[in-house]
Amino acid sequence: MKPIQLTRVSPFSASQMFDMVVDVAKYPEFLPYCVGARVHETKPSATEEGVACMKADLMIRYKFIHESYTSLVHLNSKAASIEVNQAHGPFRRLSNKWQFEPRADGGCDVHFFLDFEFAVPLLRRVLSPLMERATRHMVEAFEARALTLYSQPDDQ
Repeated sequence: MKPIQLTRVSPFSASQMFDMVVDVAKYPEFLPYCVGARVHETKPSATEEGVACMKADLMIRYKFIHESYTSLVHLNSKAASIEVNQAHGPFRRLSNKWQFEPRADGGCDVHFFLDFEFAVPLLRRVLSPLMERATRHMVEAFEARALTLYSQPDDQ
């Protein structure tokens, strides 16, 4: 499958968007197909301020398919970037990146990148053709979550 790249303009700041995406434990509240999330640990870098590594599990359910995977998540609050790689799970390859670039108007450009390949042939056949659409739904869910978290009542 070819990598998926999306760019969106958000009215919210890069730090707000970064904080929202980093809050993995809340994903089941709003993210389609995500039925569970658990953060094992978050360790700050011993050498670089604003940098940390998180280990987290996500449980995904789509129709009859139930999968979970563990990711290593590299957080850089100074650069407003998040990089995700699989530590254990159904992927042969998983690389996901969020980059939040501040805009002059106080909002930010959200760059989303996803490159993956399922290791299990059944998952490759069933889910790979759906992933571009599913990814767009997930990014839209993050946008809706930002509106819920950061909009003032009179903005709605």
